[in-house]
Amino acid sequence: MAKILRITLFCIFSNLVYAQESVTDITSKILQMNSPQDGLSDFYQTDKVTYFVDAIDQYGEITDHECSQNHDSPLFNTVACFVKYSHLKSGLVWEFYFFKENEKWIGTNLGVIQEIPNEVCIADITFKKQLGQGITYEQVPCM
Repeated sequence: MAKILRITLFCIFSNLVYAQESVTDITSKILQMNSPQDGLSDFYQTDKVTYFVDAIDQYGEITDHECSQNHDSPLFNTVACFVKYSHLKSGLVWEFYFFKENEKWIGTNLGVIQEIPNEVCIADITFKKQLGQGITYEQVPCM
């Protein structure tokens, strides 16, 4: 009985913590996982997670990412993330959509909003704080 109570309390506490985290923190934690596609599949209620899985299959594992919330409204929030992969020198900018239901964030949609050409190396990225707008960056010589 004590074990069931501990498990129940853990589940309640985990959901409360998840609801209190920002959408940027939630997205970053998922992208830092050993298998981010599993984290996305668990969190997102859309079949578009397959686009993310396809990108990992095509470009290799995620080597780095940087995220910023780019839309905040009463209806939904979005997070833009610049994601680098082991076999893609430049990277992709993904946008992750969130909806809050019963004080809990739910992933509802995701997709690529900007592709950085592979022959381009970039620095000093700045996130545009608008829905679907991606990043600005400085083009630098590739090493």
